[in-house]
Amino acid sequence: MQLTIYRLVFKKIVGVTWNDKVTDAEILTRTGQRRLQDMALEVLDDYKLHYINILTYLFTYLLTYLLQDIVAERFRLAGHIIQMASERPVHYVMDGHQLIGEEEVG
Repeated sequence: MQLTIYRLVFKKIVGVTWNDKVTDAEILTRTGQRRLQDMALEVLDDYKLHYINILTYLFTYLLTYLLQDIVAERFRLAGHIIQMASERPVHYVMDGHQLIGEEEVG
């Protein structure tokens, strides 16, 4: 109902009667106004962009620290493996050799 009143006021401002058969879009264009739906979509797009920016920041932040933790854990594991005897099978794997009894890949 409120939109109808605004449209009537805009029609009076422009000097249009219902006999002129002018569309609401034309009235809005003449008065320099925008549709309420367009304004609402613009606000929603701004919120979506803001939400996406926040998610991107959080993802980057978490990924950075997750990768740091993974690298730190790999270094800790490598330190344990280096301290082991060189005859242990894990050294063969770390050096890129194949364990006995495994088929060659290729």
